[in-house]
Amino acid sequence: MNKKIVVLLIVTFIISYFLFSKVSDILKPQPLSKSDVQTYIEQLYTGDIKSIVMDDEEAIVSFTTKEGFYEVNVHLESGRPSNLTLVHQFVEQPVGEQPSIDEQVTEPTKQTRISEQQAIQIALKEQPGIVDNVKFKKTDDGGLYEIEIEHGDYETTFIIHAVTGKILSVQFDD
Repeated sequence: MNKKIVVLLIVTFIISYFLFSKVSDILKPQPLSKSDVQTYIEQLYTGDIKSIVMDDEEAIVSFTTKEGFYEVNVHLESGRPSNLTLVHQFVEQPVGEQPSIDEQVTEPTKQTRISEQQAIQIALKEQPGIVDNVKFKKTDDGGLYEIEIEHGDYETTFIIHAVTGKILSVQFDD
């Protein structure tokens, strides 16, 4: 009789364990899919999605609005957007002369870009420190410089437009 109770307890424990693990898998929030991200960004920013690059934890979404070309990161577990960056601001032209949004985004610029040293000087003017890293990213509108500057225990990352020299984004990290 005691053997039957022990066996019954063991079987009950095993069944309970498997049921609990399956229920927790079902209740665990599922990461957003590419189509979920697209729908969310289109509703949030009323923009036209140009590209979505997915990785394990986040999606990088490029989109246009009537104001410009943007990039935003979306955390796939929480669905929260972060690091919204204006990559290129559209210039208003008189009615009838304004190119379509696609033409504005894909038309290569004919201007020359600033040098890496000039971009570094722009960043150092805003945040003195030690330049840790400089990267150039080619874009349709001339490119971007990503410059990391260390100051004390902190690091600041600047995104600078390679043609205009305008600071597009500043991110502080500790």
